[in-house]
Amino acid sequence: MRERLSRPIYLDEELHVLMLSLMMCLLLKPERGTLDELYCSQFPIDNENQNVLYLLHFHLSHMKNQSYVPTLMKKIEQVSPPLAGLRLLKLLCPSLFDLSLYGKQQDWKKLAAGAYGVVYECKTQFAEPQYVAIKQMQLPKSIYDRSVLHDIFTEITCLEEFRLEPSVTDLFDYGVDGTNYYIVMKRYSGSLREWRLK
Repeated sequence: MRERLSRPIYLDEELHVLMLSLMMCLLLKPERGTLDELYCSQFPIDNENQNVLYLLHFHLSHMKNQSYVPTLMKKIEQVSPPLAGLRLLKLLCPSLFDLSLYGKQQDWKKLAAGAYGVVYECKTQFAEPQYVAIKQMQLPKSIYDRSVLHDIFTEITCLEEFRLEPSVTDLFDYGVDGTNYYIVMKRYSGSLREWRLK
């Protein structure tokens, strides 16, 4: 807090939001809306880069920065291509995701586990869909760990890009909290493996 009070950027909300939005614009490729490898990689420390995604997540999670989020969202909505900036902000800022919409985690039913996370079935607070599948992936424990946000951002970009294709699952929601990333999708009656065996 002492360092925060000594830095002018924290005393001027407009400047703070402008710098955050500028950083987020630099992280995205304007032509595709994907993460730019120049600033974001799966192993930033190994490549002698700053782990910008890790630092931004903790910066936007800080209680003193929560009041800036609505203003930052308005700035980020103007980023091209559409949705790319909001997608990144949702995956960096825990206050933009409401996990309680999907019931209590202890009531979730585990469906599958893999190298990149665990998939659960859960009952929603909505009339439709009543059940969804939630993919849960752990946040990196330290700044030196692999940046899983890189993979998650790409997966969500693909799901949003091909959302009208009948062979691609419906994406309902996604976000982050203090410990995990989440992707909320349509719950199917079986897995691809089960369908292939039929």
